[in-house]
Amino acid sequence: MTTCGKGLAASLLLLSLSTQSASAFDQSSFVEVVRNSIGDVPGGPSPASAFGALQGSFPSGTTNVVGMAYDQFENGLWIADESSGSLHLITLAGAPIRSINLLAFGLTGDGSADGIAVDGNRLLVTDFQGDLVLNDDIIMDINRTTGALNGHWDVDGAQNPNPNANMNTVLGIAVGAGGTYWVSTNDGQIHNVNLMAAGQWSRNSVGPVPGGGSAAEIDYDPCLNQYFMANFQLGRHQHHNAPNTALLASFPGSAPSQTAITSNNQGIVWVSGFGDNRVYRHEGIVCGATPVESSTWGRIKGTYR
Repeated sequence: MTTCGKGLAASLLLLSLSTQSASAFDQSSFVEVVRNSIGDVPGGPSPASAFGALQGSFPSGTTNVVGMAYDQFENGLWIADESSGSLHLITLAGAPIRSINLLAFGLTGDGSADGIAVDGNRLLVTDFQGDLVLNDDIIMDINRTTGALNGHWDVDGAQNPNPNANMNTVLGIAVGAGGTYWVSTNDGQIHNVNLMAAGQWSRNSVGPVPGGGSAAEIDYDPCLNQYFMANFQLGRHQHHNAPNTALLASFPGSAPSQTAITSNNQGIVWVSGFGDNRVYRHEGIVCGATPVESSTWGRIKGTYR
């Protein structure tokens, strides 16, 4: 939490007391001084926010994390990285639960993974450049519990079945509305796509990351019905109503490179980065917790009533 709110409250308290006699504290006078000094919504200053406040960290188990996804069924974190050849599911304290060997699928030459999304019993996993021979950029569909490969989509290169669109250098992936998916690419674009049977896919829209930069991972919070993105080019983590809509809030990354982000519905955001071996826990947004009085004036009323 920032301390500017405390400083403001202290200054206003001194101002209020200086206009009163030495008798008992008069709350009604204090209220009027505060109201006249800062106004009410929307005239008062924006409320200080704890969104993004660092709460701690733990080992990720790998040094080249690119994507991460919270698994509500396992209450753990899936880690996608470019070095181990596997996906890793870890506890919220960093202990290993299980891994999925990506090399066994024969689609990725180095077994690397970049973005990851949990969609029911499926994991949607992106690979930046596939096996560098037949499969360029791909999205894999993996059974979350058994680790079996359900199928995949070639979204770039000679194997791409879509003559009208391609997604070069895929990174992040997240569940979208109406059965669609959001995919980010290294060139700073956000794509909304349909992933269909037999490796077929289509694109609904494409556009730049709102506010600029490039998003490595996109995360969908189903309870908030909102999104978080790790903007590695601008060095920050972002909060949006949808990946292609205006920025709602952001906070600077803890890791050397901001590549991974995921959240749950209890007000926690986890982030990590390429070249680091830790997962950082930050204060997020609690689902359903809409402040009754969110202005500076409202907080002061709540404190002194």
